[in-house]
Amino acid sequence: MGSRRPQYSMPDDSGAGLIGLFRRLPPAVKLALSILVDLVGCFTYLFPAVGEVADVWWAPLSASIIYAMYGSVFYAVLGFAEEMLPGTDLIPTASLAWMYDYYKRRRRLARDPNSGAM
Repeated sequence: MGSRRPQYSMPDDSGAGLIGLFRRLPPAVKLALSILVDLVGCFTYLFPAVGEVADVWWAPLSASIIYAMYGSVFYAVLGFAEEMLPGTDLIPTASLAWMYDYYKRRRRLARDPNSGAM
């Protein structure tokens, strides 16, 4: 009768908040953060027993950072899987996401120089 369903919505990725801040970072800063994310993932590989436990903690955090910077569910899931699967910590998932994002922005800017995509 008078029962209302709760309204759920996805966070607004375009502007305010931490995600908006990550999305507006200059490409060089995103690259530095991506390399840092990949290095942290590699460092957990250096400590065999501790590293696998650390990966359980690092995998969702890494995926969240990748999603916040690039808005790509594909790369976020890939980053999560890369951290969770044994022996795959050396794959630079965040840096690959940066390369794709940078290439995509360059192509957009080449098509429309007034877009301000960079």
